[in-house]
Amino acid sequence: MQLDSFLLADSVIAAEGKLYIHGGGITRINAPAVPIVVPQLMIIVRLLLDPEEVNQAHELQLELADPAGRPVILAPPSRIPAPGDAGAVTGEERFLQLILGMAGILLTTVGIYRLTVSIDGEVLRALSLPVVLIDRDDQPTVAPAPRPNREQRRRKS
Repeated sequence: MQLDSFLLADSVIAAEGKLYIHGGGITRINAPAVPIVVPQLMIIVRLLLDPEEVNQAHELQLELADPAGRPVILAPPSRIPAPGDAGAVTGEERFLQLILGMAGILLTTVGIYRLTVSIDGEVLRALSLPVVLIDRDDQPTVAPAPRPNREQRRRKS
C-alpha cells in the first residue's frame, strides 16, 4: 500500500467514482480568536494498493493533537472493508479512496497541531496544521470598486 494523495478540504462529496472537493488544499487554520470551533474538516486519502491487498480489510486510526501533544480528537480504530477486484481490468492499478470527516473541532490555543492518519497501526501521514491568529482589521471587508475600462472612460469625456 502506498500513499498516492492526501488533502485537507472544507467538504467532499463522492459520486460516480469521483470526488467533488470544495475548499481543498487547507494548510492552516486562520482564527480571529481562540478558542475557535472549526465546523468541519475533511481528509481525503487515496492509496495505491498492491495486487495482494485488493481483497484485504484494513484498520484506520485518526488523531488530532494540540501543540502540547494532548489529543483533541482520537477516533477509535475503524475497519476499512476490502475494495475487492470486481470489474478490474488485468493490469489496472487499484486504488482505495477514503474520505474522513471531523466536525465541531474545538481548537483552544494557537500553535502547531498534529494530524496523524494510521493504517494497520502504521503511520500513513502525519501533518502539521498551524493555528494562527489573524487581525480582522487587516482584512478587507468590502471589495474595491472596479476600475472603469477604456470604453467607459471615453463615454465620460
